[in-house]
Amino acid sequence: MNRQIRVLILDDSALQRVTTRMQLERIGVSDVDEAHDGYQALDKCQEQHYDILFCDLDMPEMDGIHFLKRLSRSGFDGTIGIQSGIDATVLKIACIMCTQLGFKKVVALPKPVPQETLAGVIKEHIDAQELEGEVKPHLQFDDSAMASAFINGEFQNYYQPKYDFKTEQVVGVEVLMRWIHPTLGIIGPDVFLPLIDKSNLQNDLFFLSAEQAFAHFAQSDGHYSIALNATQTNLETPNFVERLLALAHQYQIEHGRIIVELTENEVTLLSAVMLENIARLRIHRVGLSIDDFGTGYSTLLKLAQLPVTELKIDREFVASCTYDIRTQSIVKLTHQLARNLGLRVVAEGVENKETWAYLEKLGVDVCQGFLTGRPMPFAQIQRLEKNLCL
Repeated sequence: MNRQIRVLILDDSALQRVTTRMQLERIGVSDVDEAHDGYQALDKCQEQHYDILFCDLDMPEMDGIHFLKRLSRSGFDGTIGIQSGIDATVLKIACIMCTQLGFKKVVALPKPVPQETLAGVIKEHIDAQELEGEVKPHLQFDDSAMASAFINGEFQNYYQPKYDFKTEQVVGVEVLMRWIHPTLGIIGPDVFLPLIDKSNLQNDLFFLSAEQAFAHFAQSDGHYSIALNATQTNLETPNFVERLLALAHQYQIEHGRIIVELTENEVTLLSAVMLENIARLRIHRVGLSIDDFGTGYSTLLKLAQLPVTELKIDREFVASCTYDIRTQSIVKLTHQLARNLGLRVVAEGVENKETWAYLEKLGVDVCQGFLTGRPMPFAQIQRLEKNLCL
């Protein structure tokens, strides 16, 4: 454990509290408090700060839903782990409610919770504070700060590896931009992307990201695919394809290695220029991926019409596909749909071995998630071993 964290377990079952405490101690978490009901837990949260709170739902006097609603008013800023043996749909609704109430991180934990799953929650919380010790969204930056960031080379690519389920080798990366501020450290896209949009710098950022990626992987031994996130604004730029292919030629990147990712919502907003660019990308063998599939408002007709080469199953479905029959059915149907259309299938948000095993058995092509690698600088990508030990 890289640093000590404080955990509160709320459960009316003494046996469950003891079991969870013992699991946490075995993975190196010793600063653990317990509460047998919501009232006691609220008092404890007022007295001290907790990094993670594991909460049951089905409790007498004050159930977990009522407790979480009251907790949201206290400004709790840690991770919420909802442990429950109740129906998976209710568990999911509770998680959605918590997100809407403003909790930063909420995790569904169907009982019984394996020790490995708890370890994953702890690791993710710590990593989020260390790796994403990013600037809070409420901090303000003016236009001059954005201009300086471009001029001084503060925007830098991070890369999340994508693994083939069959070979267990890295087959590609998704390009994710970070702002490396000279005094504030790593600033995440949730902060700077709205500023990019406001300043109409979407194309500047996209082509900066593409050029960095092509320069990096032109010197790399791995023949990885390179997935670039494009916005509607990017694809509605008349010379978008020419600029992208010119960069590929400059760095001798084969067109077939490039994948342009679009979110599902953007796919529904199809202008003539956008359709022209999509068609020309495919003519030049650039891949086209639909990101976050299943969460937007696209129709199956549009999916059938577009020359898509890849579907990415959204992490919201992947995260619960091993225990929630509804999301499991959606994942199966999405996989079968993609197979029928001849598309490659990527599962996003794979965070544990159980999910990996389920998706591998289902026949999904590519895994992307914290289990196999968080977004990382290029130097770390270079050090990745070819084989993945699971």
